[in-house]
Formats: sequence, structure tokens, C-alpha cells
Amino acid sequence: MKRVSTIVLLILFSTFVLNNSLRSDEIKEVIAEGVAPIKNGDIESAKNAALLDAKRNAVDQVGSEVISETVVSNYQLVRDRIISKVAGYVHQYKILEEGKRGKNYYVKIRAKVSAEALKNDARMIYAQMNKPRIMILITEVKDNKAQLSSQGENALIGFFKEKGFQIVDASRVKAKIERSKLRILAEGNELQAAKLGYREGAEVVITGQVIVSKPESIQGVLYGAKSTVTLRAIDASTGRIYAVETSEGKGVDAVGEGAVRKAVEDGVRKAAEKIFWKIVKEWNNIQLNGQDIEVTVRGVSYSSLKRLMKKIKRIKGVKEVIKRSFDKPVAELSVKFLGDPDRLADLLDRMRLGKKHVEINEVSSGGIEIILK
Repeated sequence: MKRVSTIVLLILFSTFVLNNSLRSDEIKEVIAEGVAPIKNGDIESAKNAALLDAKRNAVDQVGSEVISETVVSNYQLVRDRIISKVAGYVHQYKILEEGKRGKNYYVKIRAKVSAEALKNDARMIYAQMNKPRIMILITEVKDNKAQLSSQGENALIGFFKEKGFQIVDASRVKAKIERSKLRILAEGNELQAAKLGYREGAEVVITGQVIVSKPESIQGVLYGAKSTVTLRAIDASTGRIYAVETSEGKGVDAVGEGAVRKAVEDGVRKAAEKIFWKIVKEWNNIQLNGQDIEVTVRGVSYSSLKRLMKKIKRIKGVKEVIKRSFDKPVAELSVKFLGDPDRLADLLDRMRLGKKHVEINEVSSGGIEIILK
């Protein structure tokens, strides 16, 4: 009986220690500093502002440590929204040093910050972020011969699905394109890639190539291979390049093909890690601030062009209208719009301008062409 009681006590003690260690892991203690200007001699307000700055810096320290490792590959994606919620993360703090420093007030604190709350909020913020529909078109080069890269594409598709992206099936596009043309497309014809993606409903097209070396024997036991992966992220509605990334991968396996596969997957993942957060950041910026859509206007005089620009500015979602050129009867406009060319074309279609109206002549990834009739 005594032995059973002892075992029970040991279990309870272990559980208590474990729970407390878990709780202590969730709380990070850091030293942080804050500074704020003293305005109109108001020291109390400056002190409060400096203290808030110190708390934000404490949250930023913990966030950069725990979030990038466990939630998203780049803490900057969620940083601004995280550090704005200071009260929810700083559980306790102690002022270690404070006072006037020239025209500023300085505060130094020791703060206890909830790492768990930071991670949970970061997951939620990232999940709520806008993510574009992606189409992937990459080729694989072995012995200077291009072929469709199923390994590279599968690795990319898996990566972006993990990050919550919707993948547009590119099989219909590939079936219509000759292999030689597909290689040209993957290696740098951004406008053509954008057009193909746009037709299939993609908002971003990722093109590129994977160059793989022959597997080499390592001491007659294993095989090693290397890869060079170049990826380009292209806005399907405009053909504009978001980012270009290149990474090198390595693979070791008991079988030569296994080494090649691992090298491809390693290189692709490294390049994808670099490019994915740039896509999310740029896409969210576009959703917030709009994108530039080129609009060609035909059959327009200078006076009617001015009236047309005023009407376009009144369209909901239009942020700005800039006249790029005018050579009667053709004008080139750049319209910053919260949406894609299709949506803007819908809003422009049949717009009245005196006795004339707008007719949509073409909508493509390059922009919109309209005619005044």
C-alpha cells in the first residue's frame, strides 16, 4: 500500500513539474527598451509612450524568435499586426531604468511575454491573409534536355498547398503546348505565361526551371546529386513579375535516381520558401491598395478623354487614373483598381459619355482596350 501511494505521489509530482515546465515555456522573459519624444513638456505622456514602445519591442523580440520557427517562414508577414496587440501578450513587466535623455524619455523593462498567444494569433492572422490562386509551369533540364518537371512541380504544389494556397490545374495548358514552347515559356516569356494562367483562372503563375546534375558515386556506397532551381512569380492579370528566386539543392541516396529526386525537392523547397512570402505580401498589398491596369482608349478626342477620366475616377474601387499618352484618336491610361481587368471591364462596359458609349474591345492579362462609339 505504501508502495502504491509512493508511485501515485511520484506521478502527481511529475505531472505538476511537467505542467509547470510547459507553462514556463509558454512565457518568455526578455529585456526591452523604449523611447518617445517629450512634446510640450508633457513628461507623463512621453513616459507612457516610451513604455508602450518598450512593450512592443519585447513582443517583437519574442515574435521573431518563436513565430518564424513554428508558424510562417517569414515573421515579417504578420509582424505589424502582432506588435499592435501589446496588451494581449505582455503579462508582467518591471521597469529597470527610466528618465529623460535629451529631448526624449527612455524606459528599460523586463517583460514576460506569452509565446503561445503570439503563435496562436500568428496562425490566425496568416490563415486570414489573402492568397492568390496559383498555376505552376516549370521544366526540368537533364543533360541539356528539357522535360516536364513532375518532381519539381509536385514538390512546389505540395509546398504551396501546405501554406493554404489554391492550385490551378495546368494539365490542359500543357496538353496544348509543344514541349519546346513550354521550355521557352518556363524560362522567361512572362506575358505569355500570364495570359495562359489568366485564361485558366490563376491569379499568379509560377514559372521556372530545375537544372539537375548527374548522380555521382560517393565512395562506391552512396550517390550524390545537385540541382539549381529558378522560380519566377508573375501576376497573371498584368504580366508583372513579383519576384525571382534561385536556390541550389543537394541530395544523397543509395540509388542514383533517389539522389536526384532529393536534390530536386531540396532546391525547390528552398526557392519556394524565399518566394512564397513575397507573393503573399505583394498580393495583400494589391488587395489593399489596388493594382495598375493599362487601359487603351480608341475613338477619343482630348475633351472627351478628360470627361471619361472623371467618370472612371468615380467608379467604386478605382484609386487613381493617370493619362500616359494621347495621340488622337488613341489614349493610354493607367488605372489603379481594387480588382482584376475583368471586373474593371464589367464596370466600364456601356458607360455613357454624352451621345457615345464605351464598348469593350479586348480584355487580357495585359490590360483592357475600349472604343468610344
